[in-house]
Amino acid sequence: MFTPDEVRDAVRRADRVGAGVMVHAWGGTAIDDAIAAGATSIEHGIFLTPAQATAAAAAGMTLVPTLRIYHLVQRMIVAGTLPAAFRARVDEAVGAHPRAVRLARDAGLPIALGTDSGTPEQHGTARLEFDALVAAGLSPAEALHAATRTGAALLARVAGDAGAEARTVVGTLDPGAVADAVLLRRDPREPGALSDPTAVVRVVLGGTVLDPTELARAAPDPAVHAPYPQTSQPQTPARKDHK
Repeated sequence: MFTPDEVRDAVRRADRVGAGVMVHAWGGTAIDDAIAAGATSIEHGIFLTPAQATAAAAAGMTLVPTLRIYHLVQRMIVAGTLPAAFRARVDEAVGAHPRAVRLARDAGLPIALGTDSGTPEQHGTARLEFDALVAAGLSPAEALHAATRTGAALLARVAGDAGAEARTVVGTLDPGAVADAVLLRRDPREPGALSDPTAVVRVVLGGTVLDPTELARAAPDPAVHAPYPQTSQPQTPARKDHK
């Protein structure tokens, strides 16, 4: 939807005010343009190629795949809340997306956990993206890393917090680090442990210890959100003509 010059101009304008640019791109020249322009991150990256993953990693970018949203879109199509004409396209995306995550991981391209939530009932369910990342091929440790250290490092690049950059301890449990943490009663390596709200014992936010039962009162109704499917998805060969 944007020319290479427009993408470069957006990045230049953002850089002038200390901001970053995230490029929502499924694949093809949209990803190439984002890398060439010096964007901060690629969102989705469904048809990411090995060459693009390597180039993005060398450019210091981050991939935020948002896997689960496309499964939700599938359900919305089945329910009739989205046009049936989207079905083939979305099915293709769901089949190809896990391969992009594995390509990024293998190329050393950092992966951050994101949701692309677009409706009120979807917000507050980022924990379910853990299962999506593991189903795509990441280990539980890699998925946890994506949600904590990698996500924190990505946001710190444009947070304007010079102190955090100087300490270089973003996303770690170290003296001087921002005191955010989640304490679990289950081993996070167990399937589903990271998406299980009952596994959370305490939440530490900015140094303040919070009771998860209090936080749960404001969370979306879990009955609305079916668990992420643990079965593997059929793989679709990547195409190069996707924007």
